[in-house]
Amino acid sequence: MKADLHFHGPIGFQPHWLKVQGYTGKDENVLRYIADNCFERGIDICAITSEEQEIPRGSVHDRLGFMIKKWGRDTKAAG
Repeated sequence: MKADLHFHGPIGFQPHWLKVQGYTGKDENVLRYIADNCFERGIDICAITSEEQEIPRGSVHDRLGFMIKKWGRDTKAAG
């Protein structure tokens, strides 16, 4: 079993920042892109983290929560 416990993903989720960070064309569903990328590399567990010491649920630092809220209902995700 392989794990990536320090994945940050894009720093900003606005279209401009996704483009600057190389996520052009992937902004349709960044969560699916991250999951597919992990599966392709044989990674079974991926932790999406922030450099903040505390990440209150629903805060701007809750990156996974944001992605689930925005893209989590997409049933076409790999897995």
